[in-house]
Amino acid sequence: MFGYIRFDKNELKLKEYRLLRAYYCGLCQRLGKIAPILKLKLSYDMTFLALCLACVSSETPVLKKTWCANHPMQKTGYAVSPSIDMAADLSVLLAVFKMKDDAMDGQKAKAFLASSILRKAYQKARFRNSNLHDCLKENLENFYQGEKNGCDAEELAVLFGETLKHMIPFFHMEEKYAPVMETLAANLGQWIYIADAADDREDDLKKGRFNPLKEKVSYYAPAQSFRLSQASAAAALLPDNAFKPIIENFMIYGMYAQQIKFFSDKEEQHETQSEKIKSKS
Repeated sequence: MFGYIRFDKNELKLKEYRLLRAYYCGLCQRLGKIAPILKLKLSYDMTFLALCLACVSSETPVLKKTWCANHPMQKTGYAVSPSIDMAADLSVLLAVFKMKDDAMDGQKAKAFLASSILRKAYQKARFRNSNLHDCLKENLENFYQGEKNGCDAEELAVLFGETLKHMIPFFHMEEKYAPVMETLAANLGQWIYIADAADDREDDLKKGRFNPLKEKVSYYAPAQSFRLSQASAAAALLPDNAFKPIIENFMIYGMYAQQIKFFSDKEEQHETQSEKIKSKS
């Protein structure tokens, strides 16, 4: 369920884009030190988390430069900060929990190989964040059990949203912003779960795999729009600092574009187009 949190570069000021890239590259650098294999799945999801944590803690990152294989012509700027360290640790924990669930589903060899590569990184991340680890483990077990029990899409979305919400108390932030972050996490978690299911639905149907969406994807559009609006309203209550405009860009522009991409009525458009072709023939 990664890759659905996006931003719109065209709506960012240059200084905002540079700060965003510094955090993205900072997360890449941190993963390179603790779990290099996870750099292959680097996305803006955990960068978004790091930016949110930076916003509610008003942190000041240390900006550095280094050579990067992806940009060999000049040194790349990156940030070093506690929020980036937390996002990297959470990336490790989530990856290992996903592998354990894969093993339960029969992919034992693949899961064992991947988890063995991450074993040391997982042990260290767990040691640094033992309470967060236990909370995440319990909530993900409830979520995966809900999938196995055949819960419907809305119930599963709520379970995934609650998983993200329950992590918030374990992150460092000004106490008054904890309820804001919980609202943001719960609604965004629900939106991500349904978006992931919508993205996979056609392929799942073809291959006979489980997909929680029993209706056309467009059926879920109103609820998804509501979730996104609630998350955006929460983001508007974050403290005014250098990070807030970037976070709002994700919510207002990037995520809205994702909403249109996944929840426009493509199926009905396809049916209408098919009817036109038939009428002409």
